[in-house]
Amino acid sequence: YVSSHLNDMTPMKKPIFIVILVVTLLSACISERNKLSSKSDFIEINKTVFNIENAFAQTMIDRDFKAFSEFIADDAVFFSGDKPVRGKEAVLQAWEKFYHGQDVPFTWQADVVEAHPSGTLVLSNGPVYNNKGEIIARFNSIWQKQKDGRWQVIFDKGTTKADFK
Repeated sequence: YVSSHLNDMTPMKKPIFIVILVVTLLSACISERNKLSSKSDFIEINKTVFNIENAFAQTMIDRDFKAFSEFIADDAVFFSGDKPVRGKEAVLQAWEKFYHGQDVPFTWQADVVEAHPSGTLVLSNGPVYNNKGEIIARFNSIWQKQKDGRWQVIFDKGTTKADFK
């Protein structure tokens, strides 16, 4: 099929067609290579993001806003109630108040982490505790593997205890 179309093409169109064909095949190969193919692949990514999520949570305990900011993707969307806060700068502006003062207003810890078969997205969720250690909510975050290999949060939305029904 391809060779018959190549014979019918003008000399100018052949190189363009071949470049498009090669790029398409390479893209498919790269895409397949990034997919998780074994149970151990899922386990490894889940373990990695579990540890990253809990390091992210540790920034609240350590009162380290700068470290918190490193976990947020530039195009992140966090929810404040039902309202989306879009972009890293807006998220940082909305969250900075939680890092002021000595008292830790809340903490969180992952108890569920699950990788997408693409190997580039991971869901994490778990309980959110008030400063008395009582569960007040659950968080839900989507982590994305960035081009530089780092994992960053691209979506975050909490569910309050009232929503647990």
